[in-house]
Amino acid sequence: MFKTQKPEVRKDKCEFARKNYGIENYLVERLRKKGKTFKGYSEFQTECGSFDGHIIAVAPTGAYKTEASLLWALNQVERGRVKKILYLLPIKVEKEKKLLSSVRNRYKVIDDEIVNHLEEVEQYLDDGYRVLIVVNTVKRCQEIALRLEHRMPICYHSKFILMDRVELEDIIQNKDPALVVATQVVEVSLDINFDILMTECAPPDALSQRAGRVNRGRNKDRMGKVIIFRPGPGSEYIYFDDLRSEMLSDETLLERSFRTFLENQGELTEQKLLDVLETVYKSKSFEGNKEYIYSKSLLQETYKKLTGVLDYIQSDEEKLAKTRLERYYQVSVIPEVFKDEVLALSPKGRRKFEVKMPFWYGRRTEEEGVTFCSLDYYRPSPFEQIKKFGKIKTMCLGAQFAKDDDTPFKIF
Repeated sequence: MFKTQKPEVRKDKCEFARKNYGIENYLVERLRKKGKTFKGYSEFQTECGSFDGHIIAVAPTGAYKTEASLLWALNQVERGRVKKILYLLPIKVEKEKKLLSSVRNRYKVIDDEIVNHLEEVEQYLDDGYRVLIVVNTVKRCQEIALRLEHRMPICYHSKFILMDRVELEDIIQNKDPALVVATQVVEVSLDINFDILMTECAPPDALSQRAGRVNRGRNKDRMGKVIIFRPGPGSEYIYFDDLRSEMLSDETLLERSFRTFLENQGELTEQKLLDVLETVYKSKSFEGNKEYIYSKSLLQETYKKLTGVLDYIQSDEEKLAKTRLERYYQVSVIPEVFKDEVLALSPKGRRKFEVKMPFWYGRRTEEEGVTFCSLDYYRPSPFEQIKKFGKIKTMCLGAQFAKDDDTPFKIF
């Protein structure tokens, strides 16, 4: 997105990145689409962008670390210290007393399932709040979206074809819908801000990511609210310890997580959230875990392969970060409802209609080298149409197993 020619050295170390790389123009336009105004870089971003040499940038979710890291990296290019930039998503925030003492949300835990509290969702909406609901399975996401259909929710999960997923992401990020019902896919990549999060319980690392979508601007006068409910059916197939320790443990990962949050409610600082995470994973060692060892070796091998690469082009599927464990093999298929339309397209154009489905789901056929699958698929209505007519004519649920199939919910 940004130019990469070597610039001349300037007195203002951030000026180079702002002008020649177009970061400021990008931010101005991005905020303009959201009806906001760019007011300049924060002190944190400016310090990162002016720093010479190695740096550990400590900042909680919502501090706009991405822009800060880009400013720093481009400063290194300007000084001739590096010729290429490999950007990796951070996986851990180091402790720093000042930053980790901040509070953005109030946490409340309810010992019940979220589906029994949808009337509260409607009350929040009537009071003018924007609400984000996050659940652990696609089926429950679709179920809640249907039950709240009259409130025009945006249903968002991994079982939409690519072109519909792009449209939904644009709606969520730029149209400020009042109600979004989603799964784990909302935890990463999306720059969104809600007033209230109602979520099924998940491990604290996942819940922290979900909570990062609430009160993103850290407004102290209108603190966000995070309400945690018991994990719904099927959650235990997604979040769990290594199977060996899970069998021996008195509590499962989700049970430990729910109990720990139940004991820690109210205005939780970033440090307190880290303490919750440490409590849940206390005495759990990953060193002997086969999946950890495999992932570590895979990361090392990928690093070696990328060492000599100047430009790495990601496919749209590769850009989708994962925050849930997938124990079953999935394949890319195209719902049969799009068959006539897809066969007339080039191979590249067909990718827009692909969706991931479990490999074992046997309702697949192949024609002209394209794999089709017997699915029920409900496309999203254009947001402008929803606004105009005041209702959703066809609920935007995405892919579902065919109605005459008795597949158990747990694998979806």
